[in-house]
Amino acid sequence: MVTAGAGVRLVLDGRPVIDALDNAAEGRWEVPFTGAAGRPLPLELFFRHQPGARPGIRLGLRRSDGSDGLRLAAPQRRVVLPAGTGWTDFWSGTHHQGGQVITVPAPLDTVPLFMPDGAVLPMGPHCLRADDTVHGPLEVRVCPGRDGACFWYEDAGDGFGHVRGERSLVALTWDESRRELRLGARQGSWPGMPAQRTVQVVLVRPGHGTGEEPGLAPDAKSVYDGQPLTISIPKRQ
Repeated sequence: MVTAGAGVRLVLDGRPVIDALDNAAEGRWEVPFTGAAGRPLPLELFFRHQPGARPGIRLGLRRSDGSDGLRLAAPQRRVVLPAGTGWTDFWSGTHHQGGQVITVPAPLDTVPLFMPDGAVLPMGPHCLRADDTVHGPLEVRVCPGRDGACFWYEDAGDGFGHVRGERSLVALTWDESRRELRLGARQGSWPGMPAQRTVQVVLVRPGHGTGEEPGLAPDAKSVYDGQPLTISIPKRQ
């Protein structure tokens, strides 16, 4: 049984059994279906909210005799990976070629997230509030495969000092052929800015430099003092 505040589409085993995405009002549908015991039944549920309609959707499954035994497998989601570059799963480090549609796990607490080849992602220590003073090591994750670049921006974290120009900006550039991360000269400053920061470079790969927790084993590290710096990544044996 499906109850929805507006449009809904349900596909069972590749066959649409409810096709009411254009429905503008709340509806309720009961769809009988037959499946072989022990055989997984692919299920896709699409929902479209209509302005003014009550939001929400509910899906219920039950046996015809009322007994238990039906359960939902771990949710999955199809993801379109644009062509022209490769893509790395942020959570696992698995690399995929672009120009295809893949199916990935999508539990309620994890949003599918992919980074293109050459992505440069600065990650700082965890903090609970915007005004926390946390100046630990800066972890820079790099998805190898092509050249890439980004900017590392920092300010005091609270107040309006950034409006007055109290902020710093550092260009980060990844050179794929040389396996080098280059940090440009620091532009600007802000109250409380540390004179030096340890920079840890992590090349993302399966099981290394993945997820939201900082990596424990950087591929290279150095100390940045605001002057141009090049950090070379040795090749793995």
